[in-house]
Amino acid sequence: MDNIDKLIKNAQKEIQKVEIQTIGYICNGMSGGKRYQIQKKSQQEVDQAKQSLLKNSSELKESLEGNFANKVSETFEKQKDMLGNI
Repeated sequence: MDNIDKLIKNAQKEIQKVEIQTIGYICNGMSGGKRYQIQKKSQQEVDQAKQSLLKNSSELKESLEGNFANKVSETFEKQKDMLGNI
């Protein structure tokens, strides 16, 4: 009986190991999918911010005059470039 009990315990341990590995693979796959979703969402946010900066820059440039308008445009361009590097 001892040999049979040992075999059963060993089999149960192996089954538990496989179950744990399976859970790990599932979690790893899920985190990869979430990572992709987060990257996609953040890229959409960056694109939206760029569009907003372009719109605001052109509107401000039209309403402002002189050197101040040029400085504001330069600042918006720098911010747009910084977003482009993200």
